[in-house]
Amino acid sequence: MKLAITVVLWILSAALGAFVGARWGLAQGPTQSVWVDAPARGVVLVGYLRQLRSGKTQSVIDQLEIELDGQIAWHDMYLREGKPYLLSRAARGFLESAPRYMKRVVAYRREYPSTISKHAMSPLGPDATDEEREFHAEILQGGEELEAAIKRVMQLYGDDGKT
Repeated sequence: MKLAITVVLWILSAALGAFVGARWGLAQGPTQSVWVDAPARGVVLVGYLRQLRSGKTQSVIDQLEIELDGQIAWHDMYLREGKPYLLSRAARGFLESAPRYMKRVVAYRREYPSTISKHAMSPLGPDATDEEREFHAEILQGGEELEAAIKRVMQLYGDDGKT
């Protein structure tokens, strides 16, 4: 009997430990991810700032347009596959603001349509290698998937004209 009670207590304490650990990990994971990403994001911003200071504004605009398309695609992926119950309470708070933010993004994207097609659909020269053709095919497929994601998000959030 003592052995059975000991085993049950051990299982309960292991389950409690796993629950607490998983909950703590889920709460800390996103924060840690942002902290770890900060240096890489910082160097990207430095690149943008250097280009702007040297007068290469169109280059920065092009890069930011592509980055914006990527953020729209990430949001689309969250809408299709996200698991809000895994988010921390603070992150769930951000979700409440997402529709308002995305309406502004969609209004901007309507004013300035995505340029991904221009970049993805650029033709290859006749002397392109097989490797270049394979890479180009992947880019075309990715461009089509990205355009579909942008279209879904734009349809969902519409454009109320508020920016």
